[in-house]
Amino acid sequence: MIFELSERERSALEKNLARLERAVSRDERLNSASLNSFGEDFLKARGIRRLDPSRYESDPYFRSLMGLRGKKKGKSRLGWEKIGARHPFLYAEERSDDNDPFKVEQPYGYFAEDFLFPAISKEGTVWMSLCPHEIETMAFAASALSGRILVLGLGLGYFPYLLSRKESVTEVVVVDSDPEIIELFEEELFPRFERKEKVTIVNSDAFAYLSRSRRKFDGVFADLWHNQEDGLPLYVRLRNALDKREAKCFYWIEGTILLYVRLGMAILIGEELRFGKESDLPYGFAETQSDRVINQLHFLLKGTVINSERQIDDLLSDASISRLAAKLKL
Repeated sequence: MIFELSERERSALEKNLARLERAVSRDERLNSASLNSFGEDFLKARGIRRLDPSRYESDPYFRSLMGLRGKKKGKSRLGWEKIGARHPFLYAEERSDDNDPFKVEQPYGYFAEDFLFPAISKEGTVWMSLCPHEIETMAFAASALSGRILVLGLGLGYFPYLLSRKESVTEVVVVDSDPEIIELFEEELFPRFERKEKVTIVNSDAFAYLSRSRRKFDGVFADLWHNQEDGLPLYVRLRNALDKREAKCFYWIEGTILLYVRLGMAILIGEELRFGKESDLPYGFAETQSDRVINQLHFLLKGTVINSERQIDDLLSDASISRLAAKLKL
């Protein structure tokens, strides 16, 4: 990128980039603090919201799992995990604010007492769960879909459960590649579905299924990743595979994934603003995925002249970041 900004515009941009960096630093600090318990005054002073556990325990699927006993299948274990009392955690989707491209929405909360939630872990690491974040981040897509729905990724079956209860949903096809997860689900969780006749489970790789299946669906929900970093490459592949289909598509934590790309863009803007001239040299090597994202954004935007604040806002908008994310090769 080539920056042709006035001194005032350059100064404003530098301040906005610093503001975004502070938001990212806050997120890193709170993530690091999630293993610790703090006083409520300390948490509230930092804008961390006290959550009502009944909001999640009253969820119909959560209620149906009460009394669930631990069970192991191969390397996978179904059981209960804990959020400690007064431990800060991200309870909803972290995402950008399209009205202010340098602002990050960071919904952190805490419970006054220990909170238990069902989860599946592999070798001691939680891979899928019914924690508050899962409940919050799946609600909108579940409410928006109807008809015949394809779900990529089974997890604990929460999303298929939500769909199966809707009268407007006629069929749910769930694709998952992990036979252990499917067995645990079918033995311990699927019997708790009130409308299980709507749901079909297919043991397959998601991309293999998409390449061979010619079935038409009214909607698709994809949840094949653990977080935004491992999710970005899969998200890009799925966007390229699903954008050609006539279906309403939702991707779990899409806003957070796009925020990850937006932060890479912000880093690139800050670097090229400091360089004073466009150069490919710093973008020829990558040690991390974040490096690869920044490097590719550099080459995608090479030669772009930035001469106004409005142009920067447009470049960092959700629509722009979404288009650029689809072009990444990770």
